Amino acid sequence: MKFSDKLRKYRTEKHLTQSEVANAVGISRRTYLYYESGSKYPRKKETIEKLADFFKIDKNILIIEDDEYLIERRKHLPEKERCSDLLKNAEEFFSDKDISKAIKRDAYALITELFQKHNISDSEETADN
Repeated sequence: MKFSDKLRKYRTEKHLTQSEVANAVGISRRTYLYYESGSKYPRKKETIEKLADFFKIDKNILIIEDDEYLIERRKHLPEKERCSDLLKNAEEFFSDKDISKAIKRDAYALITELFQKHNISDSEETADN
């Protein structure tokens, strides 16, 4: 995902206007508009840091336009955080009204298949404790 797309995504998720974000990070609305449209990129490292701080995300998430970074980062998260992240993504997927019920059923079937493929059972949980 591109820098401009990420800005738009984080802003709209918080239901904010471009002016609100611009004011919060100390730039003009026009400058923010350029960033979000993809026609300009911040020249100052501080601006990127302010945007990341405002959205409460790692600045690398904003500047790295390769989702491989996120995949690699996720591998190093503690088990509970990886699980929480996965569940958040699953919740977003299953609650998305633009995704058909047929696709959601297929996804559920694939998840069930993975569960069985990896031989995960309730008896293992009691053995681990």
